[in-house]
Amino acid sequence: MKRRPSRELRYSRTAAAAVVLLLLCRTGIAPADDAVGDSGKGHGVEVWPVAASELLIEPGRILSASFRITNLTDHDVELEESWELPEGWVTVVPLARIELSPGQTLVQLVAINVPRDAAAGAYDLVYGVTSLQDPAIRDSESLHVKVKRVAGLRFEVVTPPAMVVAGTPVSAEVALINEGNMPARVRVTTKTRVGYPADVSPRIVDLAPHGREVLSVRVETDGSVRRPDRQTVTLVAEETGVGPGASARVALAVETVPRADVRPELFETIPTTVTARGFVDNGTPGYQLEWRGNGTIGKHGEREVDFLLKGPEPDDVNTTLLGVRDEYRATYRGKWLEVRVGDQTYQLSRLTEQSQYGRGAGFHIHPGPVSVGAFYVSPRWGAAEPHEVGAWGGVKLGNWMDVKVNALSQGDSFASAAGSFDQAIASVDGTIYPLKDNRVEFEYAASGNLASGNLDANAHRLEAYGAWRDNLGYNFSLVHADPDFIGYFRDINLTLANVTYDLKGRFRLRGYVQTTTRNLEIDPSKGAALAEKRALLEARCVNQDGWCVGGGYELVATRDRAEDSTQDWVDNRAMVRALRSGSAWTVDAKAALGVRSNRLDQQTGFVQEYQFITRYEFHPSRSVAISGRLAHDTADNTPLLQASRTLGLQVNWAFSDTFSINTQFLRSAGTFGSSQADLRLRYDWPKVFSLALRGTYTAVDESSAAKYGVMLEISRKLGVPVARKKAAGAVRGRVYDLEAPGNPGIEGVVVRMAGGVAITDANGRFTLHAVSPGTHLLTVDSHTLGLDRILESGKEGVQVTVEPGKATRVSVGVERGATFTGSVRLFRDPSAPARSATVRSLDQLYVLGDGSPQDIDASGHPLASIVVRLTNDEGDVVERYTNEKGVFLFQGLKPGVWRAEVLNYNLPPQHYVENPVLSIGLEAGRTTEAQFRVLPRKRKIRMLESDGGDLTLQASR
Repeated sequence: MKRRPSRELRYSRTAAAAVVLLLLCRTGIAPADDAVGDSGKGHGVEVWPVAASELLIEPGRILSASFRITNLTDHDVELEESWELPEGWVTVVPLARIELSPGQTLVQLVAINVPRDAAAGAYDLVYGVTSLQDPAIRDSESLHVKVKRVAGLRFEVVTPPAMVVAGTPVSAEVALINEGNMPARVRVTTKTRVGYPADVSPRIVDLAPHGREVLSVRVETDGSVRRPDRQTVTLVAEETGVGPGASARVALAVETVPRADVRPELFETIPTTVTARGFVDNGTPGYQLEWRGNGTIGKHGEREVDFLLKGPEPDDVNTTLLGVRDEYRATYRGKWLEVRVGDQTYQLSRLTEQSQYGRGAGFHIHPGPVSVGAFYVSPRWGAAEPHEVGAWGGVKLGNWMDVKVNALSQGDSFASAAGSFDQAIASVDGTIYPLKDNRVEFEYAASGNLASGNLDANAHRLEAYGAWRDNLGYNFSLVHADPDFIGYFRDINLTLANVTYDLKGRFRLRGYVQTTTRNLEIDPSKGAALAEKRALLEARCVNQDGWCVGGGYELVATRDRAEDSTQDWVDNRAMVRALRSGSAWTVDAKAALGVRSNRLDQQTGFVQEYQFITRYEFHPSRSVAISGRLAHDTADNTPLLQASRTLGLQVNWAFSDTFSINTQFLRSAGTFGSSQADLRLRYDWPKVFSLALRGTYTAVDESSAAKYGVMLEISRKLGVPVARKKAAGAVRGRVYDLEAPGNPGIEGVVVRMAGGVAITDANGRFTLHAVSPGTHLLTVDSHTLGLDRILESGKEGVQVTVEPGKATRVSVGVERGATFTGSVRLFRDPSAPARSATVRSLDQLYVLGDGSPQDIDASGHPLASIVVRLTNDEGDVVERYTNEKGVFLFQGLKPGVWRAEVLNYNLPPQHYVENPVLSIGLEAGRTTEAQFRVLPRKRKIRMLESDGGDLTLQASR
């Protein structure tokens, strides 16, 4: 049983959190009445969320948000959008390339489709932009989202697929279970990674609430493989009809062994991919080579190696569409050590250095609760960012708190960054985990001259986010950075609160408040000193079966605090939002109408904004998404709402497991007008190579020349040896028939030991190469052995001790096993009449029979999906389900005494098993039969007279 923390420990945690909050509040986090210019955060570009994101969301919905992107450099930049998403989550609005002049700002609409099979829990989704010319110019923001738990479907493996000889079909059985409280019609499909065709029967299943259906799966294997092969076959169940539709999936591992002998593998390898690209970019040809790999080393995968070699860099990389910067990096992760070298992102903390890209090296040592690390990173391609040397040390205090101390030094070169400390930052940060799916982060930092201890510029932050009981989600942030602070945040105050609450499962309330102040000292050299306030209150229904409609109110106010202010306006908007989520079709549409007041010249304008996102899924691997946005106002444009028209189209279509097409188009008109199109075709030749063809086109309205490019890419997977295996031995053996004269060998039996597999030849002989030294259990696959055969004396396997460099011999005897079969059937109570009847005797009333409409003759009515369990004194447990005829079958059992019983799962209500437990003696080579009788319970009803004279029936068993 999981122990709860003591009262003293709980009080100490609460006290620690309170002390941290008090200290941060005393440092002077302002309520942020003001905001920007040369201040903010990021590296050359700044990303801020414009509208609140949903913190609680159901699977299958569209998650939409807006981000404001500002160019903080003194030159034009071309940015590329990116997402860091959980596996299976996909973007709906096409990712764009954005061109911004110095100081320009753009608001981008983004949307993510949450998969229908997304697991319940908390997720961090990271949206970012990166300069194509200089990857060090980048910034990102996280959306903290929790996927709600909903009732749905579940798979249960009844008979898993067994190891077979290559070329032989594999059979398995899985049960599909409806865990919802409504009937469901379910469509079942199969997915394979590569190669193996798979089929399932039946494909359309009607399930009652909590109903269960057993499906048959058949997988064809490749007879030409020369090594043991393991493929994953995924079954996907999706509810059809109107509504969000429940879904479930299960992966079956299909293992095959070649007919030929397997040669030893002397080296450990990691999977790598070699890619050659040839492209024509704006009429200029070019090429690039890439070699990347990622894999684990060791028996249990305790070490990981990751590397990338990509180049050469195109001469016109600043204007190219398809050519990219060269990158060379490698990472090693062990049980307690991580080493990083080359071109990649190096991180420290949120206030010091959140993510600096460049060429460098770093390490992280974490043998236990204590960890230390350091890195050096230098900019590439003439970036304005300085050289950085960072170090940290941390400790993990149980499962409820982490604390870390950070130090960062900056300079024009490695020597100045590592030696003078004239540009340095020191900070203390930590995380508290008060509850599951909830955490509180805090950090205090100071910058200045670290060598002299003159750290006179401060910054601090306090952030909390999480969820409570599936109906409340929250995100709070308080950030302050002094004007002279040189970290990730600079010259800024930020206060943010975002709360989502589900009211009785029908309505969702959402509140969002953010205030931002930039250029705190109103320094004219830093540009405007903007103060921005945003507030949002929204309510919408939560309808699982179709359309739902909601509305809200939003207030946005921006004011320049400088004496010669040019901005002071307030925007009030009312919104209406409609959503629809079905089994295949998802829609999210919003309309906003409002009034914008310019308080400087007392002018008033009207604001209109319309946006929609829709996605239709024809098949799990075939979908179409369309998105659009129209914004217009009669007042002057502001950084938060440019007059614009945007239309996006995205098509993902897989014709088979090997051939797919992905295309997207994005058209923007207005202040930042452009057209972007991208088409990708991909063909995978299983286990050989993949071929991809891409065409892209970009045209900016202000530019006279459009950009275009075509690229052909071919990739080949290779296994690269990285370590020699330890001295190994070999096992040579024979599988033979104990009962036949002369003990002949048995052909085609699959044996397995220590991860190796082999198949016996015509004489029953096999060889296992490259077996690691030690004692292992050699097992035999029962399906290839024969359903009526077992190992000698019912053994599970044979213990074999392998010595380095030697061959160990072993013999495996096989004999006949026992078979137990029978049926489970429903009978009437012998004392009941032929039909159900009601009999009254004096003051008692008896109901005889089960009340079912069907006739039940003397042989009984068969019951399907009833669980029969066998156990013996050695602790062996075997279970089988009855088929539609009520019959169960056990084969290959050890001879001896077994205990047979019928479990009460799926029995008809108010029924019991007359003979629930049997003791049976099983003999080798013989079949034993038994029948279990299911009878209705007698229920006695007493008739009670109430005070009012009415009669009350009270049943008892």
